[in-house]
Order: sequence, then structure tokens, then C-alpha cells
Amino acid sequence: MVSFGISFLYNLVALSFAFQGMLSPIIAAILMPLSSITVVVLATGSVHLMAKRRGLL
Repeated sequence: MVSFGISFLYNLVALSFAFQGMLSPIIAAILMPLSSITVVVLATGSVHLMAKRRGLL
């Protein structure tokens, strides 16, 4: 759930820059996949951390 919140805030900031015309389409095209990668990395990391804390790894 935290990773979704971070991704939402990340996209909200990028969207506000885009509306103001301060974000080029090329930069937006680069940043959008980074949002998805952030969610995947945070989710994978949190699952790994929880498994380690519970002695499953």
C-alpha cells in the first residue's frame, strides 16, 4: 500500500509539472515507467523483508 502511495504522489507531482508546461513529453515518457519500476521494487523489497523477519528465508 505504501508503494502505491509513493507512486501516486510521484505521478501527481509529474502531472502538475506537465499541466504547467514545464515537463517535456520525452521526460514524461522516461518518468512514467520509473513509477511502475518503483512500485515493483518497493513491493518486492517489502515482501523480502517480511519473509526475512518471519524466518522464511
